[in-house]
Amino acid sequence: MKANQNTNRVNMYVCLGTQPVVKSTSNGGRMANFYAMNVGSEKENAPLCKWFRVISWGKNADIAQQHLTKGKKVFISGTIQKEEYKTKKGEVRMKEVVVVSSLRLAA
Repeated sequence: MKANQNTNRVNMYVCLGTQPVVKSTSNGGRMANFYAMNVGSEKENAPLCKWFRVISWGKNADIAQQHLTKGKKVFISGTIQKEEYKTKKGEVRMKEVVVVSSLRLAA
């Protein structure tokens, strides 16, 4: 993943929008990838929602695989990183990715 130097710490209570997809790396590590929604305050009677791609590594990836499902609520701590990519038309775009450092299941 290509990320620039602009990273921010975040603590969020999120709802999973997709099932975690877990992959093994060539060196034996594990990575989980999923999308989650953070619901913020209401503005003009409409909830302010933000979708994030979430990546977790190692033990957090194992927890995601074993315990997380679409619709499940979870607390995550980590960093927001900007990821640059090119569309099929060659346009350069940016997206935010949350890299998890801590994951706690919600009750």
